[in-house]
Amino acid sequence: MDPSPEQVFEELTSLVARIRRSAASSASEADLAALETLAQAAADHGRRLHERLDAMTDALATAQQLLAEVSVRDGLTGLHNRRGFLEQAGLAAQLADRTRRPLALFYVGVDDMKAVNDRHGHAAGDELLAEMAAILRATFRATDVLGRLGGDEFAALAIECADEASAIGLLQRLYDAITERNAREGVGVPLAASAGLTFYDPARGRRYLESLLAESDQRMYIAKQSRRGR
Repeated sequence: MDPSPEQVFEELTSLVARIRRSAASSASEADLAALETLAQAAADHGRRLHERLDAMTDALATAQQLLAEVSVRDGLTGLHNRRGFLEQAGLAAQLADRTRRPLALFYVGVDDMKAVNDRHGHAAGDELLAEMAAILRATFRATDVLGRLGGDEFAALAIECADEASAIGLLQRLYDAITERNAREGVGVPLAASAGLTFYDPARGRRYLESLLAESDQRMYIAKQSRRGR
């Protein structure tokens, strides 16, 4: 068994001290050979220590990156969580202000989630939320910002949405995708959702993300009440 780093260090220190006491010129061949062997062993341990430190540094960097990703991701849907959405949407809104390019904010709520959970169980409710996230991904572009804000509420920020007609077209695509999902054979719990839309054109005056979210949320609530009243 190879000596431990501690043993190598202790023996090397002791041997160096002995050689110094006797003067290097009168050191025995055995001591010099032992010194060379221990020096090589120390170098080998040092190399392995550096390799371990490099591996630990890489593992730490990976863990920190993963932690950063987890902190802004919703575990159920894989979308941004509220924190991640606000960060990314805030950056997109700032860019829109600088470039004068409009965008559209959609606030989407899955309807009757409490009834679904009570009647079919929370597993079925979670599956419905995951399907809502999948529909959002399919409806919007990869460059748009999607997030689950919490519970049954989602948001989508469509970047560089040309005009209000385009935004309304996206909203219709979203509703059409939900209808198509419910029409598929073998679908279990029906999916219903209400959405509020706010179109933002920086050329008409600057607005902040919080204001856009509040307006879209209110419009989503009105849409939800309207659907219940049918």
